[in-house]
Amino acid sequence: MLWKYITLCALKIESTYKALGYPLAPITRVIQRPMRWFYHQSPLLRHDTRFYLKPFLLKIFHVMLVTTYPHDFKIYGNNISFRSYGSLMSIQGYYVGEIEYHLVQFVTRQMKPGFVMLDVGAHHGVYTLIAAYELKSRGWKGIIHSFEPNPYNFSLLTHNVKQNKLGNHVIFHNKAVSDRTCKQKFLFFPEENSDGQLESVKDMNKKDTESSLMKQDVQVVQLDSILKSVKKVDLIKMDIQGAELLALQGGEKLIMRDKPILVIEAVRGWPSTEKIKKFLIKHNYTLHGVDKHGNLCHIDSPDVFVSWDLIGLPPTKPVEVKFNRL
Repeated sequence: MLWKYITLCALKIESTYKALGYPLAPITRVIQRPMRWFYHQSPLLRHDTRFYLKPFLLKIFHVMLVTTYPHDFKIYGNNISFRSYGSLMSIQGYYVGEIEYHLVQFVTRQMKPGFVMLDVGAHHGVYTLIAAYELKSRGWKGIIHSFEPNPYNFSLLTHNVKQNKLGNHVIFHNKAVSDRTCKQKFLFFPEENSDGQLESVKDMNKKDTESSLMKQDVQVVQLDSILKSVKKVDLIKMDIQGAELLALQGGEKLIMRDKPILVIEAVRGWPSTEKIKKFLIKHNYTLHGVDKHGNLCHIDSPDVFVSWDLIGLPPTKPVEVKFNRL
C-alpha cells in the first residue's frame, strides 16, 4: 500500500538524518511551539493500525525537526501534571494535551461513589491519574488498582500519582497480570516503553530487530488473587500487548462474581483478539466499539474511532449504545 511505502521512506530518511546528528535541529526546532498550538486545538488524535495523516505528520515532524520535548507537561485539561517519556504516547500527550481522550470520556462516565477500577497495564498512569483525579475532585471514595511490571514505567507511574497528591485513591502493583502466579521474564524496548510483553506471549515480532530488547524478572499474578481484598470491581481497563486473554482467564472468577465493564485493547489480526471475543461472549458480555465522543457504537460501525478499542458490557449493565447503519 502507498502509505506503507511512504512510512518506510520516512523511516529511512529519519534513520539517515539521525546518524548525521540532526544538523538542522537548532533551526528547525522553532516549529515546536506552533505544532503544539495546532495539536492542542483538538483533544482527539487517532492512533491506530490504520494510516491517519495527523498522527503520522506529528511523529515525522517531531522526530525530524524538533527531536526533543519536555518530559513534564500537563494533560486532562491542564488539571494533571504528567511526567512521561520513552514512547510515542508520550510525544502525542505533550503535543495534544490529552491521551486517548475518546476512551477516557467513556471510562469517566462509568464512575460513581465507591468506584473500583483495575488498571491493568497502567504504563505511566493516564487512566489511573484521571480516574483518581475524578474521585478526588468529586469527593467520592474509590480505589484504582494499578498493575505495571516495567520498572521504568512503574517509577513514572508512582511519581505521577504522588506529584498530583492522588495516593489515597491508588494501590500500586509492580506486577504483570496473566493466567498464573509465578515469575517470568518481561521483555521490553527502552526506546518504546509501551511495547513490553511477558516472555510467554509470543507476539514480539512487531519489531524488526531485537538488538535493543531488554529482559527483566517480574512477578506475575492472577486478577483472581485480589478477590478477597476487593468487595466489588466496577471496571477493568486492560492494555497489555497481547496478554489480555491470559489476564481475563486469570480473572475469570472475579469477572463472574462482579461482572465489571471491560475496556480492552484487542488489535485486529492478533491471534488473541478472536479468543478474547469468544471469552466475553461465553460470559454473556456484549461487544461494542467507541466513537470519538466516548459513546458506544456497533463494533463494526464506521463511527468506531480506534479499531482496537473493545468494550465488553455485562448483561446487567444498561449503557446507551449508538447503532448506525453499516
